[in-house]
Amino acid sequence: MSRTVKSRLDFFDRLDALRSDERFTNGHSTLAVRNFIETYWWCRWHSDSHDEAWERLCTPGVLARAYGRGQTRDKVSVQIAISRVYSDDAPRWEPETLDSWAGGCEHTLAAGPRKGDRCGRHASISGRINHPDGTWRIGQWCSTHRGEHASAWAESRRLAALDLPQPTPNRGGLLPVYIRANNWPDLYAAHSPGWAPPAVGINADDWPGMERVIAHAEPERPALRLIPGGVA
Repeated sequence: MSRTVKSRLDFFDRLDALRSDERFTNGHSTLAVRNFIETYWWCRWHSDSHDEAWERLCTPGVLARAYGRGQTRDKVSVQIAISRVYSDDAPRWEPETLDSWAGGCEHTLAAGPRKGDRCGRHASISGRINHPDGTWRIGQWCSTHRGEHASAWAESRRLAALDLPQPTPNRGGLLPVYIRANNWPDLYAAHSPGWAPPAVGINADDWPGMERVIAHAEPERPALRLIPGGVA
């Protein structure tokens, strides 16, 4: 397959942009997702069509750079690796850490030589704690401070029953940035049970702009309707 000098330069410019995208290394995404995109690009470069490129991508061993040759040694393991990419890239909001036992009990000591410090004892209770802005975290407490957990959990359940705002995603959404396809929402939903498209869309590059659009959207004006005895 012949390629013009310009097309070759454009391709390597795209590779440079992909490899310099800090979202793959700052916690927003993973190197495995980046390597998947790059592997697909190389397969597409050496193919005449998307179908041919996809067949190359699904060949055992081709995704070795993304997940290791041992994890892509046959068709089944290749499909598992690809499914993991889709799941990892599903647009969503997550707290900075999902390790519910990191740091131990979060209770702040009110007295003693360690006053003001985190308790830090082994946490035996953990759970998702919701916030009014729609974000959440994993809270954890030791058995001594289980009462604090009960209070936080009760407030979290109260908030969960409300119509909380949807936080802007801080994870995923990079596959649509670098690979054009119309079925990304279907792929995300198929490989991430319970996933739904966020209000700001699935393309991470669009989120800052869409966030401003949603924030400045005019609230729906109440409609007037005639009722016996007056107007409401």
